[in-house]
Amino acid sequence: MYVNFRREIGEMVRAASMNGERKKRQAAIGRKHRKWLKGVNYVFNASASLELENCFRKAAAAWERNTCINFKQGKASDYLFVTDTGCYSSYVGRHGGRQTLSLRSYCEKEIGRAIHEIGHALGLYHTSSRYDRNNYITVMPNTLENYPNEFKLITQEESENYGTEYDHGSIMHLGSNVHTPIMIAADENYRRTMGSQMLSFTDLWLINKHYGCLG
Repeated sequence: MYVNFRREIGEMVRAASMNGERKKRQAAIGRKHRKWLKGVNYVFNASASLELENCFRKAAAAWERNTCINFKQGKASDYLFVTDTGCYSSYVGRHGGRQTLSLRSYCEKEIGRAIHEIGHALGLYHTSSRYDRNNYITVMPNTLENYPNEFKLITQEESENYGTEYDHGSIMHLGSNVHTPIMIAADENYRRTMGSQMLSFTDLWLINKHYGCLG
């Protein structure tokens, strides 16, 4: 299982057309994006379904179980506004004030998508745009042509990987259909397994390191 590339990209492009900040989601931890200081407050859109609420809570709990991040329902000066009125999308890191995180009403059936979007909100970019990604994957020319912003490499100065190795199995790594590949892993062992519906050790370690959970 993996984060479906075609659906993810399509939704990223639609979200970008509504807000230019949301499309720039590439790499590991963005240096310029602020951390959540006292946990992550959130509220649901009044029209949110019970299924959406359950989906978000389960996805948040997946991060809480193995990090020091706490999610608290209720408004604060900075908070996530969780809605199902758009496509899957999220800003990267804390931007301040009300910050929209959009899921699908049926996302409980694909909980990994919600975990992925919360990862963006915590500060994670897509693994497949790390500055060193060309050492590990080849992005197909038509992909780069059609989605240049989504696959623009982020420099070392713009991101912080904390010395982690490239993680093909990260929940933040986009998947690729082996029959019509969007990208190809240099190591054949990863060509069918890029991306995941579950958090990897690297995903959790990055957030723990970034937020000072490791002491």
